Amino acid sequence: IFEAAKFLKPRAVAVFDSDLVSIAPIWIKNLLEPVLEGYDFVAPDYNRYKLDATITNTIAYHLTRSLYGYRIRQPIGGDFGLSLPLIRHYLEQDVWESDVAKFGIDIWMTITAIVDGFEICQSKLGVKVHGSKDPVSDLGPMFRQVMGTLFQLMETTHAFWKDTRGSRDIPTFGNYTDGTPVPFEINQSGLIEYFQVGFKNFGSIWQQFIEKDDFQVIEALAALPDEKDFHLPVATWIRIVYRYANAFHSTPRQRMKLLDTLTPLYYGRVASLVNELEAMEDHHIGEFFSSQAKEFEDMKDYLINLWT
Repeated sequence: IFEAAKFLKPRAVAVFDSDLVSIAPIWIKNLLEPVLEGYDFVAPDYNRYKLDATITNTIAYHLTRSLYGYRIRQPIGGDFGLSLPLIRHYLEQDVWESDVAKFGIDIWMTITAIVDGFEICQSKLGVKVHGSKDPVSDLGPMFRQVMGTLFQLMETTHAFWKDTRGSRDIPTFGNYTDGTPVPFEINQSGLIEYFQVGFKNFGSIWQQFIEKDDFQVIEALAALPDEKDFHLPVATWIRIVYRYANAFHSTPRQRMKLLDTLTPLYYGRVASLVNELEAMEDHHIGEFFSSQAKEFEDMKDYLINLWT
C-alpha cells in the first residue's frame, strides 16, 4: 500500500485493520481530513470495551506517553491517516523484513512519527468492533512482537526519550459515532493458570532481576487460591516493565527468550485488570487508564537510573 501511494502520489492515505466490523464512512472522513489540513499522522481514538485492547491498556499507551511525552490513546490501534511525506519516510527505513512489519508495525509507525518530527493528531472514530482476541489463546505472539519492537525503539531513540519529562495532549478531531462497546468474556482462569505455569518455569529468572519486594508479590499471587483476590499492583507492574526494558537493553543475545518470560507476567496484569475493572462504570475507564499512565511518567526516573 505504501509503495502504491509513493507511485500514485495521493494527498492523503488511510489504512485499516482487516478484521473491522464497525468501519463506517465517517471513519474515512475523520482519518483523512486532518491530513488534508496539514497533519502527517492521525491516530485513532476509539470507544472500546474496558477489557478490550489489553496490550494497549497495560503497556503500549503507558510507555508511549511516559517515554515520548505524547498522550496518544491508541498507539497500536491499526487504523491510521497518513501524509505522503510520512509514507515516503517509512519506506526509507530498513525494517520491512523484520518483526516491525508484523505486529510491531503500528507502534513503530507511531513512535517514528513522533521522534522524526512529523505533525501528529488523533481522531475519534467511535466504537471499534473487530475480531476480538482472547489474551490467553491469541495475543502471545502479538505481545512479543509489539514489546520487542517497543524495546528496540527504546534503544534507537534513547537520545529523544531520556530527557523527555511529563506528557501533553495532542489535537483531537472528529466526533464519536453512536454506539456502545459490546462486552465480551475474558478467560481469567486461563490467564492466572498461564501466570502460575510461568512462575514455575521462570520464577528463578524473575528472581534475578525483579526487585525483591516485587518478586514476593509475584510469589504470593502464584499461590493465591481465589482468583477474585488476584491483584497485581500497578507500581509493581511498572517496575517490572522498566526492569524488562533495561534487561532487553543490556542482554542483546537473549532478547527473544527474555520476552517469553515477560508474557506470563503480562497475563497476570490482565487477570488483575479483570478484577479492578469489574464494577467500574464505562465513563470512568478513560480516567483509570490515564492515571496509570501518569504513574508510569512519575516513575520514569526509575528507568533512567537503571538504564544509565
